[in-house]
Amino acid sequence: MDAYAAARERDLLYVSDSAMLWRDHTFHTALDEDRNLCLLAHSHSWLHPQDDYIALIREFEARAVQRAAAPYDAFVDALAGYYARRADEGN
Repeated sequence: MDAYAAARERDLLYVSDSAMLWRDHTFHTALDEDRNLCLLAHSHSWLHPQDDYIALIREFEARAVQRAAAPYDAFVDALAGYYARRADEGN
């Protein structure tokens, strides 16, 4: 069951910060409602130094690309060394 469904089922005030945008309430305004609360906060978004969700996603993307490229880079480096050794053996 997702958080929103659980909140509806239990008649909780649902407060979320999807993509750094609060829905109907912020955490502070929700406290004024005097209701039980279901707070869904994505702390990793708010810890980004630029407070920029798009920049955060682009950083995740860059890290994923770097991780994916690393084995290929290592292979190319090893292959270059292999060809150099083979060339030296031929002389």
